[in-house]
Amino acid sequence: MSERYTNIPKHPGIRKQVVTGRYQARKKIKGRQFAETFDTIREALHWKNTFDGEKVEVVQKKTTSTLGHVWSRMKELHFPSLELSTQRIWERRWMHLSDLKDCHMEDITSTVINRWIEKKKKWFLSDEYAALGRGYAGRCNLYNELNLFQTIFNWYKGEDEFEDESGSIAHPLRPRHRNMAFIKDTPKKPDDKKIPVEAAFKFFSALSELYRDLAITQFYCAGRISEIAGIQISNLYLDQEYILIKDAVVWCNSSKVFEYLKPFPKNKEPRHVHIHAALKEIIDRRLKLKWPGCKFLFHVEGRPLNYCTIQSNYRMAQMKTG
Repeated sequence: MSERYTNIPKHPGIRKQVVTGRYQARKKIKGRQFAETFDTIREALHWKNTFDGEKVEVVQKKTTSTLGHVWSRMKELHFPSLELSTQRIWERRWMHLSDLKDCHMEDITSTVINRWIEKKKKWFLSDEYAALGRGYAGRCNLYNELNLFQTIFNWYKGEDEFEDESGSIAHPLRPRHRNMAFIKDTPKKPDDKKIPVEAAFKFFSALSELYRDLAITQFYCAGRISEIAGIQISNLYLDQEYILIKDAVVWCNSSKVFEYLKPFPKNKEPRHVHIHAALKEIIDRRLKLKWPGCKFLFHVEGRPLNYCTIQSNYRMAQMKTG
C-alpha cells in the first residue's frame, strides 16, 4: 500500500489520504477499475454502493497547478537569482514539504496544513527517527518549512505565469500553525560564550602549523571561519598594513568540502583588519608556502581548505587540551 494512503478497517475498497484526510473509494466493474475521492467517508461509501460504471461522473476539474509544479517552476525561474548556499538550504527544507507536492494549490487549505504539521511532528518525535542517529538532528520546530511554504506561495501569487489561477486562492497559513509547529524548546546557549585568552592560546598550541595559523588569524580578525579560509593573497595590503576581508568560502552542507568562493561575507560588508606584528608573522610564513596558481592564503597544496578537515583538526586539539 502506498504511504500516501491508509486502509479503513471494515470498509474494503475505501482508503484515506494521509496528508489531505480525504477518502478514496475504489470499485472494479467488469474488469475495469474506477476510483473517486470524497471529503467524507459517508460520501465515499455512497458512491461505492451506488456507482454502476455507466453513470457520467461529475468531476470538478482542477483549475490550479500542483505544489510540486509550482516548486519546479520556482526553481527554474527564481533560483538563478539566489546564492547556491540558499538554494541548497531551500532544497533541504523542501524534502519535508514535498509530502504535499501532488496537492493542487486550491486544495491546500489550513486543514491540510494542520494534518501535515501533525504528521511531521509525529515522525520527528518517533523512536524510528531517533534511531537514525548521527546526521539526523533532533527537531525543535517546523518553522523553516513553514517559512519556505510562505515563500513559495508568495512567489506563486506574484508570478505572471500563475496570475489567472492564483487570484482567488486564499493563503492557507494561519497564526496557529506556528504554535502547532513547535516541537520542543531549542537548547539554551551558555550565558558566557567567551573563551579565556589563556585557554585559547593553549588550544592554538595543540594545532599543527597550518591550522594554528588559521585559528590565530581568526582570533585576531574576529571573523567567521569561512571569511578567514577565504582570504585572498590579493587582499593583503602589506604596505598599508591591513587585510581586506571581502570574500567567504562556501562549503557543501553535506560533505563539508569546498564548493566555491563568494565575493562577500555573510553580512555583505567588507572590512579592514589591521596587520600587527603577530599577524604579519603568520602572513609572512604563509606567503613563503604560496602555491603556484593558488590565490588563497590558507591552502593544502594549492587546494582551498575543507570544513571537515578544519573540524577534525580543531577537535583533536580540543581533546588534547581538554
